[in-house]
Amino acid sequence: EAVAKQLTEADSAAICFGKWCEMLRALLLLSQQKPENTQQQQQLLLRQQQLQMQKHEFALRLAERMTQMPKAGEAEFRVFTDCAVAHAQMACVADDAEVMSHVAFLAQLLLSMLEVVDATDKAAAASKRSVLLGRALSGFAMSLDEQHRTLGDAFDQRPYQRLLELWLECVCVNDSIEFDPAQPPIMAFCNLLKMLSPNKCPGFAFAWLDLLSHKLF
Repeated sequence: EAVAKQLTEADSAAICFGKWCEMLRALLLLSQQKPENTQQQQQLLLRQQQLQMQKHEFALRLAERMTQMPKAGEAEFRVFTDCAVAHAQMACVADDAEVMSHVAFLAQLLLSMLEVVDATDKAAAASKRSVLLGRALSGFAMSLDEQHRTLGDAFDQRPYQRLLELWLECVCVNDSIEFDPAQPPIMAFCNLLKMLSPNKCPGFAFAWLDLLSHKLF
């Protein structure tokens, strides 16, 4: 029963991430369309507004659930990371033009969740953002560790490196998103890299060195 429950939860998280990717892909396609007249332009703007509202509500509900349920939040981000990495690997094999697109979508998901946190109480909001970032990074570490142990020499570190680079750039340099001063985001990334050192994850060593030399550290 426990195994069945875990499989159900993983399926649910995978479906959840799939819906998020569909929304972002739809917004991307809409932004590339060129309306031929005023009516088409209005319809296009209306559809974009609807998708933006759906995106906001989606991120808000997910952020609330993850702050209230610690283990579930980490587990969901582990599945999200698994899905994004799996898609990136398939895209690389197929020489697809959408290589790493799901990795970018996952980076955008975390950013959106941090942005929609209720900021009525600034101190509480900052604390929630620090908690959310911590759970996302924990889920990331769980995914990387499992894949590293399971795949051995076949482990591909590139999607994981790209995701961390995107998170670093969109979280640590975004002055509009405030975190708990006692838990600055850069420290969360430092702690993550400490957990994923070459002694523990040798298959991640080259990515680890690249990340450690990032200008933000």
